[in-house]
Amino acid sequence: MLTFLPSKDPSTIAVEMYGKSTEEDARKLDNFVKENLLDGKEFNLLAVIENVDGASLKGLAEGIKFDTKRMNQFNKIAIVADQSWSNMIATLSNLVPGIEAKHFDSDQLDDAWNWILGYRQLSDDPTNVIL
Repeated sequence: MLTFLPSKDPSTIAVEMYGKSTEEDARKLDNFVKENLLDGKEFNLLAVIENVDGASLKGLAEGIKFDTKRMNQFNKIAIVADQSWSNMIATLSNLVPGIEAKHFDSDQLDDAWNWILGYRQLSDDPTNVIL
């Protein structure tokens, strides 16, 4: 199931995924992009993934269609999850030209946002960042 989260950036879609990924989830994400972003505009995706059981066959097919259709629009993808396979997905996404992807553990949500937004932390103080 896919739920939209508040975003810290107008060109970043933040979602939480849990349970089983479905065809409806892929359509919901595609409709969100159509309604909220200019057609063809680059965007980032921050995905918080918890307890994902897998995908239905239709959900997987729709997800692949979404990825293919929007491939030229992806800029950065931050995957926040403890599952080891999410690091593999981030690594594979980096093989696609023009897309940066990075895995973050579930306790690193702020780090994921900072990476999406282009911040670098200078110390342990989270307010001490540079662009």
